[in-house]
Amino acid sequence: MSEMNIREIRNVPVTSPTEAQWEAQAARQQREMGGTVDQVFSSRNMGEAVRRLHQKRNEEERRLLRTVWHPANIVNLMPFPLNVNGVLHARLAGPDGNQVPECPVGKRFVRKVIRDLQWDVRDEGAGMDNVDNYTPVIWFPMDLAHDYEREFLDRMGVGGVIIYEGKQEPEGPEFEKMLENARKARNRWLLRKVQEAEADCADSSGRGR
Repeated sequence: MSEMNIREIRNVPVTSPTEAQWEAQAARQQREMGGTVDQVFSSRNMGEAVRRLHQKRNEEERRLLRTVWHPANIVNLMPFPLNVNGVLHARLAGPDGNQVPECPVGKRFVRKVIRDLQWDVRDEGAGMDNVDNYTPVIWFPMDLAHDYEREFLDRMGVGGVIIYEGKQEPEGPEFEKMLENARKARNRWLLRKVQEAEADCADSSGRGR
């Protein structure tokens, strides 16, 4: 900015934002920084782009009436909670703030059931009419459950996590076999972590003393 411009504006009075302006700014930031489709694209934020989004969602909901989908089960044998970083996954958090609780010592497992589908939104960019184009995206329970599988089984390799679809309780010979395999995999992972910690301690103390 040039010196002339600075002189021109230096005596301009600056007023503090009103409460309404702060609230409007906070609402704008909430819309732009993310949230679930219900939060960001609610009727309170209604415009042509949002109106079209709700129309698409209504069409998808009619299609869902002919779609069969089931709850998803996440069985946790690990001594720590299972949390996946995501706006939709955060909805699954319980009173303690965790999505899938840890398995206490002495307990066989804990189970989290995801019963409801979730809605997300995909930004398709502006159309020829210069109106933003948003598409509703359905996340079925197993879609969410598979993210725990990818995070803790595929990426971390903890082993002590079981994912399955359906309303049935975790019981029966087939489940017992899955549970035993998960228990062995969990124990191998925990043992490896103990060995890694002992090796790190030895290195940091200088030849293990």
